[in-house]
Amino acid sequence: MAADFDIAVCERVINYLLYKASGNRMQFAVNLSGQSVQNEQFFKKLLTKLNAQKELAQRIVFEITESTTITELGVVNHYIGELQKSGFRVCLDDFGAGGTSFQYLQQLQVDYIKIDGQYTRKILDSRRDQILVKNLCQTCKDLGIVPIAEMIEKVEQRQMMVKLGVQMGQGYYFGYPGTKPEFDAEKLPAKPR
Repeated sequence: MAADFDIAVCERVINYLLYKASGNRMQFAVNLSGQSVQNEQFFKKLLTKLNAQKELAQRIVFEITESTTITELGVVNHYIGELQKSGFRVCLDDFGAGGTSFQYLQQLQVDYIKIDGQYTRKILDSRRDQILVKNLCQTCKDLGIVPIAEMIEKVEQRQMMVKLGVQMGQGYYFGYPGTKPEFDAEKLPAKPR
């Protein structure tokens, strides 16, 4: 059922962007389950739907959660490449939550990684976590991957993450979940140079 559910979510996002948010720059991140990203039929359906709506490529990012074991890394990387050829971006979610993070980073050619919130929670008090995040950000920079920090709740966390090289963030500091997408531009960090 995971693949059917993920296709239904993708269809809903596509329809929302086409019919309810066509006049703005709204973007969506769509989570894909570990089962779906290894399923050939799922990707054939997804690519068919996306190729009919290529104008949405810069408005949808697909997130693969690292908390789900992916055994077919070569197959998944091929699918990631197909999405990227169509202009869509791919993110590895919850990076650092499981024991396979660097194996995934080595074999999956993603555009973004989301640093798991366990590091953000301790970033102000843990020199060890600061060093890990800083070095991860340098690795991402060398690989052309944009790091995103999860669970930013305080201005001090945002400031520390920017200092360590994190380019983007998400969390309650930027906004709480709501019935419609909104954001406060004042809270966003300056664009990296």
